[in-house]
Parts: sequence; structure tokens; C-alpha cells
Amino acid sequence: MRAFATTALLTLTALNSMAQDAAPSWLEHTLHGNGKINTVVAVVAIIILGLGIWMWRMDRRLRAMETRQRN
Repeated sequence: MRAFATTALLTLTALNSMAQDAAPSWLEHTLHGNGKINTVVAVVAIIILGLGIWMWRMDRRLRAMETRQRN
């Protein structure tokens, strides 16, 4: 387990250093240059928030079903 954690840490460190050296992609440059990056961030945030709410409601429903099944 310790070897896996060490390998994962070294891999993530290497990926982080490679990501910093790369120039921005054309998509990132275009979205940031046109001011549309905020729209992309907002849409992604809404999607993640929606998934979170859906998972929370599903957890409540499953918990209620488990409670009913035990009784």
C-alpha cells in the first residue's frame, strides 16, 4: 500500500510539472480571450451542483427505503 501511495505521488508530481511547461491550448486561449471562460465555468458548476443535489436526494430516498425494509 505504501509503494502504491509513493508511486501515485511521484506520478502526480511529474504530471504537474509537465502541465506547467505547456503553452495554453487554442481552446483555452480562445475562451479566455473572448471572455467565454466564465460561461464555461458557470455551466460546469451548475452541472456539478445538479449532480450533487441529485445524489443527496437519491441518498435520502435509499435511506428511507432501507428503513422501511428493516421494519
